[in-house]
Amino acid sequence: MLYLAVKQLFARKKQTALILIGVSFGTMIYVLIAGVQLGLREYISGQLMNNTSHVRISGSDRTIDGKDLTMSFFPGRDIVHWLIAPMGKRGAARLENYLGHAHRLENDPDVYNFAPKLTIPVLVTRAGLRANSELIGIIPSRQMQVTALADYMREGKLQDLESAGGRVVLASGVAEKLGVTVGGTVLLTSGQNEGRPFKVTGIIHLGNHNFDDVVAYAHLRDVQTLGKAHGRVSEISIALVDSSMAYAKAEAWSLLGPDKVEDWERANAAYMQIVKIQDIARFVITVSILIVAAFGIYNILTIMISQKKREIAILRSMGFGAWAVFELFFIQGFVIGVLGGPLGLLIGYTLCRIVGNIDLGFQIGRGNHLLISYNPDIYFTALGFALLSGALASILPAVQAGQMTPMDIIREDR
Repeated sequence: MLYLAVKQLFARKKQTALILIGVSFGTMIYVLIAGVQLGLREYISGQLMNNTSHVRISGSDRTIDGKDLTMSFFPGRDIVHWLIAPMGKRGAARLENYLGHAHRLENDPDVYNFAPKLTIPVLVTRAGLRANSELIGIIPSRQMQVTALADYMREGKLQDLESAGGRVVLASGVAEKLGVTVGGTVLLTSGQNEGRPFKVTGIIHLGNHNFDDVVAYAHLRDVQTLGKAHGRVSEISIALVDSSMAYAKAEAWSLLGPDKVEDWERANAAYMQIVKIQDIARFVITVSILIVAAFGIYNILTIMISQKKREIAILRSMGFGAWAVFELFFIQGFVIGVLGGPLGLLIGYTLCRIVGNIDLGFQIGRGNHLLISYNPDIYFTALGFALLSGALASILPAVQAGQMTPMDIIREDR
């Protein structure tokens, strides 16, 4: 039956070639659009993960509120009338119970690793040049287990900060403002505290001006000493064994204390909405193209059935049942999907390679080329769409052919 179906299908080569091009084109468009969109998503997700991880525990804002003070001094009674209500922050955000969090995370089997951080504002100076910066104290060995920060080092290694001792890694924008290179020395000053000299051991570049123009990294103990915040931690970045558990773990941990706990999806809600819109747009475009291709398959098979009525009558008179005739034409539609799908995958992959090598003329991430995803799921999904469109489009013509009888065909020809 397969031989007969293929022979009939390629009896009209031009028609078959046109519909194969249609299916291939739909598959190719899906591969290209999905590759570009998912590549961009992976880049943005990587940027976000460097700041938020799967789950982030940070100190609460610790704001002063007149009503809260009243309830603290006079529980259950609202008897104080403030002429000018107190407001503002009680101090820098800090974790209330870092050691408790650390003990809990070390013993949680769902936690892959965690990294404490302390961020303080500093003034970076060198030879009369100044730059306002956020100095982030980290433990490099832990940070590299939680984020891909080390992959963005332009010069030097993040591991050079592993031991405290006045070493700093500057973001590329900060280094350019100060005209400093690896091996140079800068003076870091926090608040009214006396400045301390730090040796520049590396330059990091994420391709994000909000990061590259303000950030510097040093060992956690150095930052605690510079900011006179011994033992203080402002944030814990957590990597989970399974990132899909982020929301549930954040909900559970938020009940254990006053500290702020956020999973990465809630921390980047606006970005997640954009991701959903992109997914919907990609799906609509793909389905629209494949519907057009499916109509092409449907029309060709319908025309073929009309032209092959005599052959169908002969087959039925030779003992071929309705199911055999249905199978004959259904196989033809499926064969179009089987041939057109892989061809579209090959063309789409080739186009992705070409587009990914185009010089954009500006930097994005670690290069100046469009980021393309080659995730296997893209290709399996595209092939599935191609096979599905071929199979669905062939059902109605195949049913129509299966219902024909020799007598009906003879009457129509009179």
